[in-house]
Amino acid sequence: MVDETNFETTFPPHISLTEYVERNHRDIDLEQVSKDTQVIAFGERHSDVLPKEFLREHLRSLRQLGFTHLALEMVESSKQNLIDNYRSSDLARNHLQLYLRANWYGRMGDYYFSLIDEATKAGITVMGMDLPKEDQDQITDTRKRLRERDRHMAGKVKMVLDTRPQARVIIFAGAGHVEKGTENSMAGILSSENVKIVSVSIIEPKKPIPSIDKTRYMYRGAAGNKVFKSLLQPTEWVISLWDPDRAIIDSLETGKKSELDPIKKLLENK
Repeated sequence: MVDETNFETTFPPHISLTEYVERNHRDIDLEQVSKDTQVIAFGERHSDVLPKEFLREHLRSLRQLGFTHLALEMVESSKQNLIDNYRSSDLARNHLQLYLRANWYGRMGDYYFSLIDEATKAGITVMGMDLPKEDQDQITDTRKRLRERDRHMAGKVKMVLDTRPQARVIIFAGAGHVEKGTENSMAGILSSENVKIVSVSIIEPKKPIPSIDKTRYMYRGAAGNKVFKSLLQPTEWVISLWDPDRAIIDSLETGKKSELDPIKKLLENK
């Protein structure tokens, strides 16, 4: 196990990402990751499926750890009524599903709907936190729009914490919103306001690391780590998820035979 108290002497600065992960990966432990925090912020690439499935699978255990709210980038705060009312009728349920499909690449919307459904069943309050589209459309500069979205989302989370002292919030958003390297990100803004927040990137690598016999593991990210700032995700933790079956589908869809062959060989040796 790596001595996390002194990264500078534990690893040489020229170490590769593969070497770093080989020597520093461990089993996923959300209790350890979220210890003494008010907020755990998960960041994803929106086109990836596994991060969504991972969070859905762990919502009940996060509820048992004391998390009370799930804040989603995927729903505008002005559309909160869609979440609040979706269980009232089949029509309301379809309305939320159609909204998510329309805004999140069609089928990806269904994964976000499953998150909302599972969280609700687990007793977690779900909230939409993104800046309303009509407000976003008033900002023509892309960077300013992103900054205003992050400020708005941070404000929604902070309001929950200020009005409910015992609340603990799960954030699920695009990876850039949960980065700790800048005060302009949602996570950076919350940190600057003394919110105890831990950020976690959930990644779906294209290829496995052959020397690691696990498809799911975590390792320390670059937040607070000067030596590996350019090498790692700018979060405290990185969760890596790899599914050989999905990797084959992705390779077939993109037609990248060079990526498909080593995956086939790995499966043949399972």
